[in-house]
Amino acid sequence: MITQFDFYKTIRIAFFAGNEQGLVGSEAYAAGLPLPGKRIWAAFNADMTGYSGMDPWPPDLVLLFE
Repeated sequence: MITQFDFYKTIRIAFFAGNEQGLVGSEAYAAGLPLPGKRIWAAFNADMTGYSGMDPWPPDLVLLFE
């Protein structure tokens, strides 16, 4: 679990659904960035991670959590 680690920087994790309906949640979140006095150091976008699509096996991305 991520809670067992101490980090030097603040980590924000955000999940959005329904982006096909107009980016309502993610667009509103991004409009408020950067937060006053804060700087964005990095971003990771895992868009459509759970979508299996029509690709043959093996999938393009495999995430393993232990």
